Amino acid sequence: MAGRDPTVTTPRGLPAWSRQASIGDYDGATDKENTKTETTPYAWTWYQDYTTMLGTAFTSVRSGIVHARKLALARLEAAKQRAVERAICNAMPGTADELLGNWAVAMSVPVYPEDESWQVRQRCAAKLEAPNGPNFAQIDDSLRTLLGSIYVQSYRTTGTSLAVPPTHTFWSGNPLSAGGLGGGSWSSERSRLTVQVQRPGDTELSSFLRTVNVVMFQHLDRLLPAFCVFGSTVWDTVPGFHLDISSLDLTGMTPS
Repeated sequence: MAGRDPTVTTPRGLPAWSRQASIGDYDGATDKENTKTETTPYAWTWYQDYTTMLGTAFTSVRSGIVHARKLALARLEAAKQRAVERAICNAMPGTADELLGNWAVAMSVPVYPEDESWQVRQRCAAKLEAPNGPNFAQIDDSLRTLLGSIYVQSYRTTGTSLAVPPTHTFWSGNPLSAGGLGGGSWSSERSRLTVQVQRPGDTELSSFLRTVNVVMFQHLDRLLPAFCVFGSTVWDTVPGFHLDISSLDLTGMTPS
């Protein structure tokens, strides 16, 4: 990330005795793959090439000035190959490292002082999942990337036509709800997105709440059109009804 001193080693994540860790704290990711190009270290391949090019007139002993020179040249060529690969990775936000800060700025992705690089990379990758606007499939894809294992599914209310609004609609021709401006608030459940998430263990609760209440909120606030509203629900095994999903939250709690 921009602004961090590369010569200073900063501990990442929580202390080991806290028993709390995320895969990103170890530079891991659920979609990370082994390299397809450097199956054999580049430097070793170049070292063997230089040994062959010099011929038998030069010693092949791995000590002394000849060895040191071959090793230096091999590492130089390996560094150039890896620089090309880093440039390719930096061309996409989901794999960026040195240019990750630039991607965050260009994509208007929020970055907080306590964020790790993998968290910002995850948000940038989620933002890129919806390049063609907020259609259903791309919104869900972006949420899967952003939330990872805590994402379950999305709920939407749809109707046959605008002339037949869903049940909980308050506008001209339907009873306006109390309050708001102009004698009542105009609203409809048709343009509501509810994201179902699953609660992790208690040790990860603070991170979960921040992800759902801050990170996901800002992601959807930037992604969805202005006429849409959104929220989340935690689907646990605790008996009861679920706000924003069950009709009880709109009718069952209304005073009779």
